[in-house]
Amino acid sequence: SMEWQNICDGIDVVLPSDNKTYHYSFTLTDQNNIKTCFDLAVSTKSATPYHADGEGCRLYSPIDIVTIYAEEQYYITKQTTFFNYLKQQIKSLNAVDEVRKITYKSELTGDFKTGYESILAYAEVAKDSIKQSYISE
Repeated sequence: SMEWQNICDGIDVVLPSDNKTYHYSFTLTDQNNIKTCFDLAVSTKSATPYHADGEGCRLYSPIDIVTIYAEEQYYITKQTTFFNYLKQQIKSLNAVDEVRKITYKSELTGDFKTGYESILAYAEVAKDSIKQSYISE
């Protein structure tokens, strides 16, 4: 699905340690590796080896790993929630020609848009909380 492909393609993340942008893919293996790095960084407060797409492995500071993980979780929530609301919107349509016009780039409308935006606002707070909780320790 487009949802899964968008998740796997990943996103660019600006790392706090050098303020540079790196790209990270989020296949299931990547998600597992990032979560393992996150758990290790949070529990040991130590640098963790990882790599950006096309880059060699290097040590990442704990805040960089926390940032990658928080951004990953936000992005996955964003894609999954959009896809779910888009499916619900499609199910609400009665005319076949309306359904055929829908693509993954279609806009959500009405309550579908409101619900999506509400969850995204919550996910944004959660993302910032993950980062802040590590910084404030």
